[in-house]
Parts: sequence; C-alpha cells; structure tokens
Amino acid sequence: LQHLHEEPHIIEGQIITAVRQPPKKVPLDPLRLHVQGISETTTEVTLSFYLEKFADVEVEEVYLGVKNNALAVFESELDFESLLHKVNKDKKGLEGKKPRLERVPVCSCILVTGLKRESSNHTIDLYFDNEKRSGGRDVSRVERIRKDQA
Repeated sequence: LQHLHEEPHIIEGQIITAVRQPPKKVPLDPLRLHVQGISETTTEVTLSFYLEKFADVEVEEVYLGVKNNALAVFESELDFESLLHKVNKDKKGLEGKKPRLERVPVCSCILVTGLKRESSNHTIDLYFDNEKRSGGRDVSRVERIRKDQA
C-alpha cells in the first residue's frame, strides 16, 4: 500500500487521490504492533531489541511516530498475549518508560477521490489491480461512495 501513496494516480486523464481506509470488519494484523508511551530518545534499534527480548520472533522494522509511539513489524506471527504479559511484568521498562502494546487492524481498503464521473468501477478495479501502474494488486471489489469517490 505504501507505493499507492508515493506517486500521483491518473485515470482517464483525471488526477485522483488514494488514501487508506479501514475495512468494514477489522481483522487484527498478526505482524504489526502499536507501541505507546516510549521515551522521546528511544531509537528504532533500541525498541527492536527491547521487543525481541520478550518476543519469540525478530522485529523486521520499527517506524517511530511523532507522539512517543511506534509501529513494530515482526518477521513472523507473534504470540501477542505472551508478549503483552512479559512486557507488563518487566520492572526495568524501556529508558525509564513503561511501553504500552496494542494490536493494530489490517489495512486493506483505500479511499479514492477525484474520479471522473464517467470512470467505471471496472476501470478503477483494473487500474488498482495493476501493480506496475498503481503499486496495488488483488482488488477484491470497488464500492462507489459518490460519483467522484470509490
């Protein structure tokens, strides 16, 4: 989905906008974890080491947020309950802070705005199903919200 946000998209000569939308039924992501309450000085590496200390799997990537939070991506599915229990029992904490862990939903929907009224759902489907053109793939359905949004 990252590639969907990196470049302008054009369908039938019209510049459109694509933004993430949460799915209607929200399954939890088995690889991603939201970490809140970390220190402003905590680095990606430090947080990775801390989480790996308690998890049975390695951290693949950490994205630091702007409000003392981060998104951790694990290499494989983790036992969230076990990790949560171990972090909650940890008396040392992380750089003087007590991190709070939260599961995150899987992002599988986008909102597309700026469409021409004449653009068909089939055209939109084909555009976003084309990985070379849009960075997307595996479109399950296109739902028209308004004439210029899907």
